[in-house]
Amino acid sequence: MKKAFKTLLFWMLVIPFTASSQVEFSPFYGYFMGGSIPYYEGDLKINNSDCYGMILGLPLGGDASFEISYTASNTSAEWRPFRKYVNEFPGRDYGLSVNYLTISGVSNGDFGNNVVGFAAVRLGTAWFKSNQRDIDTDWYFAVSVGLGLKIYFNDVIGLRLQGNLHMPFYYTGSGLYFGYGPGGSYSGVYVGLIPFIFEGDFSGGLIFVIGN
Repeated sequence: MKKAFKTLLFWMLVIPFTASSQVEFSPFYGYFMGGSIPYYEGDLKINNSDCYGMILGLPLGGDASFEISYTASNTSAEWRPFRKYVNEFPGRDYGLSVNYLTISGVSNGDFGNNVVGFAAVRLGTAWFKSNQRDIDTDWYFAVSVGLGLKIYFNDVIGLRLQGNLHMPFYYTGSGLYFGYGPGGSYSGVYVGLIPFIFEGDFSGGLIFVIGN
């Protein structure tokens, strides 16, 4: 996951200087909804907080575009064990940084009057970093989906409004399978991924258009 993060960060820095087409840069600020994670021993709640980030967008032709997105929220978490596990896993609160770094394909629709609607499917990585030394930073594969509007005031500046649903996944294993039945032989590959929390955000920010 750390390798994926470095690769995405590299392209976020390099693309604006190598792309020959128009580039949109959008810093944003908003509200983050943290969700909760159920465990056998208790529940971990990630509190709602503010969030911030940036998006780099490149047109691909037609109504499609490509985006690299980073979203972060500096929040807190509350661990609450069930009664039978209070002594073994006592409750505690701690600061938590939640981060999503993704790439996405975006479908855009022109609503007229310089208003563009968009829908995005994002793939990337999520990591959760605690401010406590005894809690490790955890990295996960993540999928996000988003909807929003872009309102352009002129050719170089606009306003972006958006909402996103974030889903980090546990990896449960992978493998190959083979078999033979009445219809003949069959085989395949399976990869086990399970979303363990649903998080979301609503945010807005300015759009800066660079290039031709």
